[in-house]
Amino acid sequence: SSATCAEVNAGPDGKTYRVKGTVTSIANTIYGNWYLNDGTGEVYVYGTLDKDGKTKNFASLGIEVGDVVEVEGPKLTYGTTVELVDVTVLSIKKSLVKIVTPEAGLDAAGGEIEVKVAFKGDGLYPVVAEAAKSWLSISGVTTKPGTPTKIEQNPADTAVVNISVAMNTAETPRTGVVTFTSSTGKDVTEMTYTISQKGLAIPTIEEVIAAGAATQAETQGVIVAKYM
Repeated sequence: SSATCAEVNAGPDGKTYRVKGTVTSIANTIYGNWYLNDGTGEVYVYGTLDKDGKTKNFASLGIEVGDVVEVEGPKLTYGTTVELVDVTVLSIKKSLVKIVTPEAGLDAAGGEIEVKVAFKGDGLYPVVAEAAKSWLSISGVTTKPGTPTKIEQNPADTAVVNISVAMNTAETPRTGVVTFTSSTGKDVTEMTYTISQKGLAIPTIEEVIAAGAATQAETQGVIVAKYM
């Protein structure tokens, strides 16, 4: 029966479900093990059949992270993981955005990072989440059109997005999200990119002593003696 991911998670084992959602990550590219999310929850697909109903040929389907895919298969709970096993793929709607650069982690000092994004819509629009605008900003976007070939007549364009990361003056690490959007007349794809940054490390007492008497510093430790 057609269902949401939440309904699959709550339903009985052995029942066959049809569910549609976005591919959030791919764990195995031979058997086709991947995660599908429709906004109500997430289901783990354990095994994907190709167009001929055969296994171990997931790559032939061309499924990528960000694609919207509809599948059908029986539910199985393995430990605490809800799975749809050896699913049949009913439809694939290709994503208009593919983030090429792995998600970044920076030190407290911050700096500039470059994110490479392939897109097939009418332009690429990066937006920093409201909660991170105080320390993340878009400093530049450079686009390069794709070159058509006999094999790929409608290639993706490429954008390099420069993101400025301010220094983190707090001890607490932080994360921020940038959303990349591309659209055509009828389709819209949004993909998120997470940037994590370490907190500012407090120097040790040994480092403070080594810095010299004229240096102003902040440190922390345990009181071991008190003199009046």
